[in-house]
Amino acid sequence: MKRVLLAGGSHSDIPFIEALHRLGSYVITSGNRASDYGHQFADATHLEDFSDQEAMLALARRLRIDAICPSANDFSMISCAYVAEQMRLPGYDSYETTLTLHHKDRFRSLAQTLELSCPKARHFDTSHITIADIRDLDWPLIVKPIDLTGGKGITRIDNPDELSQATNYAFDYSRAKRIVVEEFFAGSLHSYSTLIRDQKIIFEYSDNEFSFLNPYTVSTSTTPVSVSADILAVMHRETEKLARALKLTDGILHGQFLTSDNELRIIEFTRRPPGDLYTVPVWRATHINSADLAILPFLGLPIPTPNPEHNPVFFSRHCLMADRNGIFTGYEIAPEIKNNIVDQIITGKPGQHVDNYLNERLGVFFIQYESKTEMENKTARINQLIRPSISEG
Repeated sequence: MKRVLLAGGSHSDIPFIEALHRLGSYVITSGNRASDYGHQFADATHLEDFSDQEAMLALARRLRIDAICPSANDFSMISCAYVAEQMRLPGYDSYETTLTLHHKDRFRSLAQTLELSCPKARHFDTSHITIADIRDLDWPLIVKPIDLTGGKGITRIDNPDELSQATNYAFDYSRAKRIVVEEFFAGSLHSYSTLIRDQKIIFEYSDNEFSFLNPYTVSTSTTPVSVSADILAVMHRETEKLARALKLTDGILHGQFLTSDNELRIIEFTRRPPGDLYTVPVWRATHINSADLAILPFLGLPIPTPNPEHNPVFFSRHCLMADRNGIFTGYEIAPEIKNNIVDQIITGKPGQHVDNYLNERLGVFFIQYESKTEMENKTARINQLIRPSISEG
């Protein structure tokens, strides 16, 4: 029985904990929150901040682990790559390659070299940026920390008067104290999730993604994807180009892109698992358990060639999120969508304080529809049809 450290323990990690159990592994979760929902599915939990690379290395050595797996978090992925390199564990690119993919400044520089379809960007290690520094960028602009996700520290700016406040905001959030300024691209948001073997895609899945109050974090997704075959073909080529250039090891390569009028802009690629039980709609759409396949390289095992079925299913995944901070007292489901719900997981507990409503998930719902029209109509109103009850507090 292999002892596997999973650097996390949220609800997003449950599919990977279960996949490891199916392979006969003893699973130890970590993280710095004992209340994370996924810990209860593990064999043991040793709390440690997975963004602290040296602490995770010490924990891995103390536990005498055989493998380490990332959670759905960039800091987790980076720490795992560091631990794997130090302990010669399988399934990871080099630590430097991992930083190149997961730090936005390094990735944007690489994208420019490879001529990937990414927004034009400039990066800085200071918040004191002048208009002259970004004179070759077209407005409006997006200002981001290089090392955070979920919309933290991100601002869209439409005129030069907003530059200073936005750069200070992003710089304050960045742990690395580096920021990116890039051209804003208006379009629909989509994921493009793949498994690669020998730098070639052997499985791909794409969906439509939507935001609630935070425009930079995904709260709802739907399948099938509503983009052209031409756009998906470009994503396929760009993904394999990146994999070849970096000589990426086998495993997950998960991307996100914007598209409009048959143009696209790649927002990011990551090597960590996507979050919020992403594997559930993948299974519904393809009958492929992507968690079972994605976990194999971290155990030193090869990924077999999957044989997906393309099911004509209209399916969505929706995160229960509040519209303000307060006390979570329950949730309400409108009668017109109740029969569409095929499964749900509620991670919030009555009486729990919601302190960061723009990012905090209280549950995940899985919803099936009879038609594309029904899915689109109800998805447009999903945050009214399924909503948490929040009292002042």
